[in-house]
Amino acid sequence: SIPLEIFEHILDFLRWQRKDLYNCALVCRAWHHHSQLLLYSRVVVSSRAAYDSVARSSIRDGRSRQYLAMTRTLLITDTFP
Repeated sequence: SIPLEIFEHILDFLRWQRKDLYNCALVCRAWHHHSQLLLYSRVVVSSRAAYDSVARSSIRDGRSRQYLAMTRTLLITDTFP
């Protein structure tokens, strides 16, 4: 059996491939946590709807709130009225 640390190291190489990380998070429980940490480390808000979605999930979902607390980069690419 391959140690989990090896899989986590491989997932680290996918840091910028968000779709691939999302798919990896669905593979098994062992990959889910590390994939989610990487996905939430950089949050991109590209519209008012995206902002509202992030805000709602941080209020309603404790797990999302935990992952959002790990966010290191917040990129806002749209101007809000």
